Amino acid sequence: MELLLSKELMRYAKELELEYYEEFLPPEEREEARRTQSFKIDVTHLIILCQEKLVLNDEGVPDSFVEQHREIVERWLDEHYSFIQLENISGLIRRTLQLSTLTAKDTPSAQTNLYISEASRAYIHGFQNASVAMSRAALEQAVKERLGRQGDGEENMLGSLLKDAKKWKILSKTGAECAWDLKEKTNKVLHESPVKDEEAALEILVGVRSLLEEIYTADGRF
Repeated sequence: MELLLSKELMRYAKELELEYYEEFLPPEEREEARRTQSFKIDVTHLIILCQEKLVLNDEGVPDSFVEQHREIVERWLDEHYSFIQLENISGLIRRTLQLSTLTAKDTPSAQTNLYISEASRAYIHGFQNASVAMSRAALEQAVKERLGRQGDGEENMLGSLLKDAKKWKILSKTGAECAWDLKEKTNKVLHESPVKDEEAALEILVGVRSLLEEIYTADGRF
């Protein structure tokens, strides 16, 4: 069986690292080089952590350090993200193949397609809570659009939109029930408890994608 490109690239990257330690460094310098590598990895992870979330004042890497050592930090980040992306490829493939083709009779607006596209991409790349948030946005936008309320300046709550979508046959009885269930689930994720596993995010994403197909295929409209 032909080796996947990502596996070939990972093997090559690891070989380069091994050659550095085993061929280009004398034995007495290898241990010191490994300690330096460990320090580099720790600092790189800390820099990323400080950029991604709030940390205590004395726990972060000062911006001055990053600016003073910009070229070195960029090289460290390049190495880190290269390995991370290679390691993640199998997961990207698996999650992509969990989704089916998304089709409907009518074409959604660019805004709706952007929301569901970002929801799908977030899921594929492993950002499950972001996927839930964008799935919710896609559902709300789709119903609002089909009801003719896009840009009307009114505050349209999702619950009210779903009731009208059922009334005007944009959603079937079953579809409306599913949409209401998804509303409750996304409310919980966004306001109370983030999703803890991939399956929960996938369930929400697949449910919303299915509803979008119904919404943009239904004959009813406001």
